[in-house]
Amino acid sequence: MSGVDGGKVNITGLTATGNGFADQAYGAGVFAGPIRLVNPNVTGNLYEGEPIDIVTGRRPRLINTTCGRSLDLLAEPESWGVCAGD
Repeated sequence: MSGVDGGKVNITGLTATGNGFADQAYGAGVFAGPIRLVNPNVTGNLYEGEPIDIVTGRRPRLINTTCGRSLDLLAEPESWGVCAGD
C-alpha cells in the first residue's frame, strides 16, 4: 500500500516512510498522477520490491524535497531524475 495513492496530489510537509511491500504490484511513498510536494520527506519506501519513493506518469514538481528514488511509470525503468538516488 502507498503512503499517498490517488489522482492529483498537492501536499505540504508530507512524511512518507516504510510504505509498500515486496510482493505488491504497487506501493511507494507517493503513487499518483500530477504530484506537487513542498518540504516532504519521502524515503524508505518500496515499489514492486524495489526501493522507490515516488511513482508517477507525469514529471513531479518537488520543492525542497528529500526522496530516495523516483519512477516514471510511462518509461519504466526510467526515473525522473528528481530524487537523490536517481
